[in-house]
Amino acid sequence: MAEYLPLDRFKAVYVVDLCHSLCEQAKAKAAAKGWSNVRVVEADACGFRPPEGEATLVTFSYSLSMIPPFIDAVDNATSWLAPDGLMGVTDFFVSGRYDVPMRQMSWARRFFWRGVFDIDNIDIGPERRQYLETKLEVGPPSGARPPV
Repeated sequence: MAEYLPLDRFKAVYVVDLCHSLCEQAKAKAAAKGWSNVRVVEADACGFRPPEGEATLVTFSYSLSMIPPFIDAVDNATSWLAPDGLMGVTDFFVSGRYDVPMRQMSWARRFFWRGVFDIDNIDIGPERRQYLETKLEVGPPSGARPPV
């Protein structure tokens, strides 16, 4: 995120993860970069709430596909997202059987990629994107599907 937004513009940046080793890596990186406003919290995204009570920006970076109760995580985050706040989500996904042409995948591609990711217990089904689209006002996608 620091490549796109100077982190010093934020009062606080919270990195929330259940994985202890990833939290340790995040703490080390924040210390090495001198990011004094970055707080690493070892917690479940479904229950975390920032001490400030609300946030103006919430991001999920390749994480919703690894949170089985993703609806709880999204609902929790939107409960403390400021009214004029933004939520950014980047993750793996496959299209639904019937989807908009821009993101429609063939049955073979959907079957293949879901199987590959399922080996690591990562669910890339279309449900996450569909839920976000019904829960939030969605802006234009920021990128195209890369070639495989």
